[in-house]
Amino acid sequence: MFIYKKTHASGGCGGFQKPKGHLDTQMYPECEGKPGDRDIVKKTREKRKKKQKKSFNLSDFMKEAKKTVKQRSRGTCVFQSTSPKVKDNKDHFPINNLAHGSNALARVEQYKSVPSWYKGTLDGLKSAVKKTVYKKFPGLKSRKEKKEDK
Repeated sequence: MFIYKKTHASGGCGGFQKPKGHLDTQMYPECEGKPGDRDIVKKTREKRKKKQKKSFNLSDFMKEAKKTVKQRSRGTCVFQSTSPKVKDNKDHFPINNLAHGSNALARVEQYKSVPSWYKGTLDGLKSAVKKTVYKKFPGLKSRKEKKEDK
């Protein structure tokens, strides 16, 4: 199958001739620089340059990510990441709602020794959790007392 181009007699950009290439300016070199010129080869190269991705560098990505990441807040916690008793700069024992509060009380009772993230004694840890939870949810303390009375 042959593709022929139409050129006009007036501008030298007409008539039917065999194409010399496969894209606009290659097919119609006599039309180059005229209003009808659509230099697709050049435009395609420019598009490809724009689309070209920079090579991925993980260390640069991590540096940028560290700049933009904020410290995640878990809401109300017994031990915030900024507390002097916390070694690992993480929040511990979140007590945002009643379920979290009762879970914090249950979890702290499971410790047999001081956790690695805590600066202090085991009794200090347990008393701090109980004090904070009962202060925020006084109903939990009365529930516990009712359970013990039965």
